[in-house]
Amino acid sequence: MRPVIVNEYDNVETLKSAVQLGIGCSIVPLITIERELKEGTLEIVPMKNMTLKRPLGIICLQKTSDSKSLHEFYATVCA
Repeated sequence: MRPVIVNEYDNVETLKSAVQLGIGCSIVPLITIERELKEGTLEIVPMKNMTLKRPLGIICLQKTSDSKSLHEFYATVCA
């Protein structure tokens, strides 16, 4: 079964508010809802047999894209 996406949000605070209003549910990093978990306004629902992957990128100033530290970082992360 695939989820039905009815809304998309660019801001995690807006997303959390929508979930708190009962508009839907979401998958977010645990650290983003620590306060709400303590307050009891959101809860965690365990997911079984689910592997999630998150695309990541490296951002840098265009003029520093040739820096040694960027190359070292890239070699470490992408090795």
